[in-house]
Amino acid sequence: NAVICAVNEIYTFKILSELSKYNWKILCEKPLGINYIESKKISKIRNNKNIFLALNRRYYSSTILLKRFLKKNDSKRIIEINDQEINKNLPLNKIKISKYWMYCNSIHLIDFIYYLSRGKIVKIINNGKIKDDYVTSKIIFSSGDTILYKALWNRPGPWNISVSTKKNYYLLKPIENLTKIELNRRITSYKIDELDIKFKPGLYLLMIEFIKEIQNKKNSLVNVNYSTKIMKLINKIYNV
Repeated sequence: NAVICAVNEIYTFKILSELSKYNWKILCEKPLGINYIESKKISKIRNNKNIFLALNRRYYSSTILLKRFLKKNDSKRIIEINDQEINKNLPLNKIKISKYWMYCNSIHLIDFIYYLSRGKIVKIINNGKIKDDYVTSKIIFSSGDTILYKALWNRPGPWNISVSTKKNYYLLKPIENLTKIELNRRITSYKIDELDIKFKPGLYLLMIEFIKEIQNKKNSLVNVNYSTKIMKLINKIYNV
């Protein structure tokens, strides 16, 4: 009925091409392709409607709770995403894709650009390049939501996300943990759900959604078309 594809990024296109010969539901580890060009090829293979992307961070108890809070607040959002990547001294089986490391390893953070924002992107302003050890991008949505994306390259740095609304400031640092700061400076930290302690964070609920897909039930998985959309955004940010 179903297959989970979790191979080296170099072989994802080849393996998906083989799997697509059968009418199986496919949950694939990110990314779907080593770059935007390959992602577009994957989006055109047969049975592509059966391919889904395993974005487990969407299913952290922290991100689910954050989405619940944001749903109750319609004010404009200022969202900061701090990324950090190292594409030097990669294992030998990763060297071939070192120049595309932002697709392979940053996709889960860049996914939050769409996941936490509303509307369509109307403007992207980039500054900095990997050779400068940093990349920054300001992304403005039609809703008024603004993304401030920053990635440090080949130097220490955090992975964290913050969302500022008119009343509250939400911080995912690390992403598994959620803290809320109110306008009066009151701070509330929320416990990690037991599922994210017993299992790899987000994985249990992700698999529940995959089972729903296998059973042809409504679910929240993202498909190959969304994967191509997010890979296109990475291409616009990094111009690679």
